[in-house]
Amino acid sequence: MVRTGQLPSLMEEVVARVENARDKCDAFVVEGLIPDADIQIATRLNIGMIQSLSADIIPVLAGQGRGAEDLTAKVATAIEHMATTGVGRSPA
Repeated sequence: MVRTGQLPSLMEEVVARVENARDKCDAFVVEGLIPDADIQIATRLNIGMIQSLSADIIPVLAGQGRGAEDLTAKVATAIEHMATTGVGRSPA
């Protein structure tokens, strides 16, 4: 659907499926795609899902082998990216 320019229709389908499942849950987690420089559509899809679902965002990153300073910088970058794209609300 993305390749044929039907992103809005895809987001309507995502919302409908989540709303259907949400009725049976206290919490619902939607995992976004891992952005990849070679596949830039992942970021577009993640932003579309966040906006369509009015979702709270919880950034997740691998911390193994990274120091506190590096982790702090990575989290700050993720939060800044979300703020500049105008998506969601971080529950932080």
